[in-house]
Amino acid sequence: MKTSTSARAFVALPLVAATTASAQIIVSNVASAPGENVTINQALFDASTSVQVRDQAGSARSVSQTFTWNSDLALDGVGFRFASTQDAYDGVNEDRTWRIDIQLISGNGRLSAATITETVASLAFTLTPASVNPNSYVYLDFVSNLDLVNGATYGMSIHAVEEKTPFQRLFFNRSTDSTSYTGGVAAQQSYFGSAPYSGTYGGLGYNLTFFMTTAPIPEPSSAAALAALAALGVVASRRRRGGRV
Repeated sequence: MKTSTSARAFVALPLVAATTASAQIIVSNVASAPGENVTINQALFDASTSVQVRDQAGSARSVSQTFTWNSDLALDGVGFRFASTQDAYDGVNEDRTWRIDIQLISGNGRLSAATITETVASLAFTLTPASVNPNSYVYLDFVSNLDLVNGATYGMSIHAVEEKTPFQRLFFNRSTDSTSYTGGVAAQQSYFGSAPYSGTYGGLGYNLTFFMTTAPIPEPSSAAALAALAALGVVASRRRRGGRV
C-alpha cells in the first residue's frame, strides 16, 4: 500500500472526503501547503477574483495549469485552493466525480499555444460536500505516484466527467495577471475545447493557487531493510539451485 503523504505531513481539516479501496486518488482537505516534500508552491492569490470548473450542460468549463517539473522524484499529489466564493453559487450539495489529466506538453501556454504530446495520467476523483471548503486546499494524493521528467513542461487540467443538470461549480483561487510564477500559466476553457492549456476565458497571465508534492525519500532504515530482504532472496535462490540433482 502506498504511504499517504497527506496523512504523514499534512494537518488535515476536520472534514475529509471518504475514499474506496479502488480509488485512483485519495482526497483530503488541508489548511495550507505542508512543510516538507513540496517542490512547487504558487501561494499567491487575489481574493477579489476566482476561476471555475463546472459541469453545466451546454456550458461546461475546465481549468488548467501548466508547470515545469523541478524534481528527480515522482509526483505524489497536488493541492488547489478553493476560493471564498465557493458557497455563493450553486454550492456542492451532493457527491460528484471529476477528472484530472496530467499531460506532457510543448510550450507552456504563456507565450505560445501548448501542444499535448503525451497524456501521463487521467484520473477520476469524487468530491463530497464535506470536502469542498472555501479558503482551504483540496489535496489530491495520487495512489500511484507519477514519474515526471525533471525540467520538462507539463499541464494539468481539471474537468467534469460528464455534463449534468443541475450542475455544480468548483471555484478556485487564482493570482493576479502579474504573478511571479514563471514555470507555467493557468487557463479556463470549454470542456470540449481542443486546447485546454491555451484558453482565453477569465483572463490571461494568471496562475491557480496550487502546490505539488513529491514522493517521500525512503528512510535510511527502510532502505536498509529492503536491501537486506533482496540479499536474502538472492541467497535463498542460490541455495535452491544448489540443492537440485
